[in-house]
Parts: sequence; structure tokens; C-alpha cells
Amino acid sequence: MPPPDGRVPWAVWRAALVVSGGAFLSTLDAAVVGVGLEPLTRELDAGLDRVQWVATGYLLAFAAVLPACGWLMRRLGTERLWLGGMVAFLVASGGCALAGSVEWLIALRVAQGLAGGLILPAGQAIIGRMVGPLRLGRVLGTTGIAVTLGPALGPVAGGLLIDAAGWRWMFLINLPVGLPLLWAAWRMLPRVPGGRAAAGALDLPGLLLLGAGLPLLVLGGTGVPVLLGAGLAALAVFVRLALRGRRRPILDLTIFANRRYAAATVTVAFSGAALFGGQIVLPLYLQLGRGVSAAEAGLLLVPAGLGTAAGLPIAGRLADRYGAGPVAAAGAVLTAVPTAALALDLTWPLVQALLVVRGTALALVMMPGTTGAFTAVTAAQLPDATAQVSIVSRVAGAAATAGLVIAFGHGVPVAFVLLAAASLGCVPAALLLAIEERRR
Repeated sequence: MPPPDGRVPWAVWRAALVVSGGAFLSTLDAAVVGVGLEPLTRELDAGLDRVQWVATGYLLAFAAVLPACGWLMRRLGTERLWLGGMVAFLVASGGCALAGSVEWLIALRVAQGLAGGLILPAGQAIIGRMVGPLRLGRVLGTTGIAVTLGPALGPVAGGLLIDAAGWRWMFLINLPVGLPLLWAAWRMLPRVPGGRAAAGALDLPGLLLLGAGLPLLVLGGTGVPVLLGAGLAALAVFVRLALRGRRRPILDLTIFANRRYAAATVTVAFSGAALFGGQIVLPLYLQLGRGVSAAEAGLLLVPAGLGTAAGLPIAGRLADRYGAGPVAAAGAVLTAVPTAALALDLTWPLVQALLVVRGTALALVMMPGTTGAFTAVTAAQLPDATAQVSIVSRVAGAAATAGLVIAFGHGVPVAFVLLAAASLGCVPAALLLAIEERRR
């Protein structure tokens, strides 16, 4: 635990940076493959309708395993789960590189996605327990740079790797990066044991409902209303059973009775809508509205991603000093203004400047919301909280993506106005979070 004078010991920083490296790999791998789908159709002699499951299978598996993370952390121990997830991720990465058919590649990508879905919340729980609530924003803000750089640099890195060494290096690159991280984590991380008593019996019905419902939401977020509705229905049934059932649910929803946690989680939901919705609307805008190629769109969005990465440490320090609520409210307004301005007919330099401002401001919403949620709960509740925050962010992102794709069909201004509204939706929740923080 950090000393009372406000400093975070270097040993804690090192462990936190190692853990965040695993999250970087899991998010980078989702982004890298996007530019590799066309080469895979040629190399594996398969149609795009089959090859796209190399990307989609990873995302669906990532979403499907999130509900089990809280129970697995309590049962196995958070550090053991993270280490096991990293081992499985690296083994699956090597298998993907050796795959000789598209069917094997898809199956191994599903395994890789399951492992990646374990790494992210387990790493957040490790950092939250090591750092403590008073300095969590500072550490999460700094280590969050790695997670943000994955989606920002993934398309560019994937294109360079494919051109220089072939598609197999999209997966092989994980080994020289991941193996040193695994070795360092094995040496640095303490082993806090889990146990059957702490975990309780596995809620299999809840796991099945969420394990099916969340992937349906992700698929529905691509513009398939039937799947989106089926995912929401599965979620609704789980909530009903979790609140009325006698068994301990796979995710503890009673922590939402904590109003600080609830307000912070709603803030995370709207920031997830703004983040993932922007990842759909902005490339569409650049390609269809401004006439650039897919590769050019990826390069044009890199500065916005770097702006988010640069803003995260600032957001973390501000949240530690002033509280998560005020920072998130200010960040929501600063995100909405440039988003709405993009609906206008602007010059290229101004468009680029607005994208960077929006990316930087988005960090002021994302980080305080996450920090506010984690600091509102006890150490025993942290495994459930980290899993729930990841789920809420992705569910909101899937819903926003579906709505914004439809809105884009009605014109660029409509889509950007709705995207700006998603950012402003953070303001009421962030203000409620600020009130609850003052009461504390």
C-alpha cells in the first residue's frame, strides 16, 4: 500500500505498468487484425464473409467471458487469473500464427478473445487493490495510456507488419512483447489466494444468460436490431433472476445500491457510448463524408488517439485532486462541443484540430468515471466492480453503435449531434457523483 505522504512507491508503479501491458496487448490485437482481413482472404483462400469472423470471433469471445471474471477472481485469486489469462493469450497467439486454415484461425482467435477478456478486468482489480482509493486516478490515468494506444496504433502497426513480414506477424508480435511481461509479473505480483468460500457456487444460469446476451449485444451493435433486442432481453432476465433469486449471482448487482458507484457507472456508460460510437462515426465521416481511403482515415485518427492517451494522466491527477465528478462533467462538455462542430463544413486543418481536442477531452470523461466506480466499493467488491464496468462500457458502446449507424444514414449532422448528446449524457451522472463524493 502506498505511503501516507501521497507518493506511489516505484515497486507499485512497476507492477501496475506490467499489468497494464497485458491490457495493451489485448486491445492492440483487436485493432491490428482489422487491416489484415483483406490479406487473409488471399492467403487462406477464403471469402470475406468467413474471414471477418477472425475479428468478430475475438470481440464476441471477449464479451462472453467478462461475466465470469468476478467469480473467477474470487475463486482462483486475481493475480493467478491474470497470469493464467496471459499464458493462454500467448499460446493462442502462437497458434494463430501457425494456423493453416481459416477455420483453425477463427477457433484460435476465439480462444485468444476469451483470454483477453480475463486480462483486462483482472489487471484493473490488481491495480485497484495495490494502489488504494486516494491515488487510483493517478495510477490508472498513467497506465491507461497503454490501453488507449492499442486501438490508436493497431491499424498502423498491423499495416506495417503485414507489408514487412506477412500476416502471421500480426499474432507473432505478441510473443516478444508478452513473454517479458509474463516473466516480470510472475516475479512482481503477490499471490492473494482465492477459494470456494469466497467465490460461492457458480451461478450457471446467470453465466449462460450473460455469456450469450453480451455477444448478441455486440453483434446487434453492428446494426442488427433483432440481435440487439435478444441481447437486451437476456440481460433483463438475468437482472430479474439476480435480484430475486436465492443463489449468489455471477455478478453482484447489489453494489448498485451504493449511489456513488451507480453514478460513476452511468458516467462510464455514456463515456463508452461516446468512445465506441466515435470509433464508428468518425471513420465513416472521413471515408464517406470527406472521401478519404480506409488507410488514410486510420492515419488521420491517430492524433486523436494520441490526444486521449496524453489526456489520461492529466485526468487521473485531476480526479485525485478535485474528485471524479467535476472532472467528468467538465470533460463531457469539452467532448460534446468539438463533436457537434464536426457536423459543419470545415477545412481539413480545423477538422484535425477538433479531432485532437475531442480525443483529449474524452480522456477527462473516461478515466474519472472508472476511478469513481472503483473507489466507491470495498476491496471485496472490486472483482465484481471491474467486470461490471467493462460490461457496461461495451453494452453502451454496442447500443450507441447501432443507433449511430442508423443515424448516419439520415445525414452526417444527425449522427454528430447524437454523438455529442451521448457525451453530454455524462453530465447529470457526473454531477450526482460529485454530490455523493462531497457527502462522503
